Amino acid sequence: MGWLRAFFTRNRTNENMNQEMRLHLDLLRQEYEQAGLPPAEALRAARLRFGSVASARDRCKDENGVAAIESLLRDFRLGVRSLAAQPGFSATVLLTLALGVGVNTAMFSALRGILYEPLPIPNPDRVVNVWENDRLRGTTRESASYPDYVDLRERSTSLFEHLAAIESSEQTLGGRGEAERVTAAHVTANYFAVFGMRPQLGRVFGPGETGVAVLSHSLWQRKFGAAPSVVGARLVLDGAGLTITGVLAPEASFSWNPREVWVSLERPQGMRPRGRHGTRIAGRLREGVPVSQAQAGVTAIMSHLEAQYPAENLGRGGVVVPLHEDLAGGMRPALRILAVTVAGLLLIACANIATILLARASARAPEMAVRASLGASRTRLMRQLLTESLALTLAGALLGAGVAWVCIRLLPLLAPEGTPLIERVRLEGWALLAALGIALGAWALFGIVPALRTSSIAANLRSAGRNTAGPRSHRLLHGLVVFEIAVAAVPVLAAGIMASSFWKLRQVDIGYDPSRIETVRFSLPATKYPWPKFPFRDWPGVRAFHERLRANAEALPGVTAVSIALASPATENLDHARSRRGPAGAASWGAKGSAVPRGGPAVLERHRSAVAPRPVL
Repeated sequence: MGWLRAFFTRNRTNENMNQEMRLHLDLLRQEYEQAGLPPAEALRAARLRFGSVASARDRCKDENGVAAIESLLRDFRLGVRSLAAQPGFSATVLLTLALGVGVNTAMFSALRGILYEPLPIPNPDRVVNVWENDRLRGTTRESASYPDYVDLRERSTSLFEHLAAIESSEQTLGGRGEAERVTAAHVTANYFAVFGMRPQLGRVFGPGETGVAVLSHSLWQRKFGAAPSVVGARLVLDGAGLTITGVLAPEASFSWNPREVWVSLERPQGMRPRGRHGTRIAGRLREGVPVSQAQAGVTAIMSHLEAQYPAENLGRGGVVVPLHEDLAGGMRPALRILAVTVAGLLLIACANIATILLARASARAPEMAVRASLGASRTRLMRQLLTESLALTLAGALLGAGVAWVCIRLLPLLAPEGTPLIERVRLEGWALLAALGIALGAWALFGIVPALRTSSIAANLRSAGRNTAGPRSHRLLHGLVVFEIAVAAVPVLAAGIMASSFWKLRQVDIGYDPSRIETVRFSLPATKYPWPKFPFRDWPGVRAFHERLRANAEALPGVTAVSIALASPATENLDHARSRRGPAGAASWGAKGSAVPRGGPAVLERHRSAVAPRPVL
């Protein structure tokens, strides 16, 4: 790195060299004066003996590397001036390169944020979800029953450090100000240990505690004004009074597991039938236990439960999935296909830029020939051309970083609803370095071949005075055009196939016209509508509510028919509806025009609209 230090201290070095040279000249002059020469003759003789001062200065610069850096800077300034003299050419190349670099940088940021960045929990590779599957029905991942969870927890202590149960639902929070709907999770006490969630205020509840709750940091600020006295206070959740034991830290609220209040899930095993599957299971593996070993152990336990309870567990097994894989594994194929596609777009952009540079090289052949005639070597000409390409590359990388920032900001708006971990995609320092690396790789792709072609001294001398390129240049240009068309054909064909498939799906007859059908989904509080058994359609309180809802909906202007069901045929399935905690349902009615009023406590939405994804935990 001495050459770098010499470059930044070149002014002081030049002054020292000048002083030293003057000292040598003075010594030589004094020597000649002592020999009897007049002062003027002595100075002339000293200069002749010492040689050229400028040559000596250049030799010193060559020794410490400063001359090479200064020459490179001169080439860079000359390249910038040359590009500024052709704004149309420069703008075309810059925009093409910026789009290629920016889209690829945004894509790599998405890959890292969704697939490769570790989850913000302690030892995330040891956290898994435990699902049940049903060989008879062909399902792969279903919620478990609470009795199955208890048996798994008691029989897998050698595999799991902690195994927690979770039952989530939307519930009404009251007791302080205006009531509102919040996302609540009824969890066992070891749930917080599974995810390493620590309280900022108070404590989390322990095993055996009932009637207690823990708040999220956002709910504590929004609903309780961030008051420290909230610990020990009471809140009402779906009509049940609970005591607040603590408030979690901000980093404990995960975007992929959005919850606002956690309630103790402690109940005797006999209160929940083994055939009711609405409990999700998350666990933390013991140190040194791989997922494959945990899978083998869970499979053996579920086989024993199937033999022990054939009426409820016939055909049921267990599936252990790492948490990150469960969250984002389904996105892996689509993201990889997109990554390959945008990489192809960058190749097309590089081929396009190389074509433009080759075309420009034909017009610059006389210029290169003149420089070669004046003594410029092929290496010197190549360095000048590569420096110009490098200036374009650096400017393209800067613009590409801006394009990447815009793409990342638009990504949550353009991605499908419920895309996991999408909020983790962001433009960081490594992404900017990636943009620079992509730009330098693109520079190597599109800059070297035109520089080699243009700097060929013999070709430049032969083509001097002519503005047309030779057959070799034409072959190269034609090859680049063929390459562009070949690479571009793949995404174009894929887009055409996707558009055709989408159009065909739009033409499928679903059996009814959804344009005049409105739906409302609801969940009844278990405190007011208790559910001692299944199915809950036989419960008097629930049936009475359904009848009142049907009667009121039928009385609305423009309503022709009302139906109440566990699930909508267009948006949900029976397992989703059954997995909710407490009595639930979906009401739908046909309407004339737009006479159905909107608003109120219920949420109206068309069947075509997407529903919120089923939570992972």
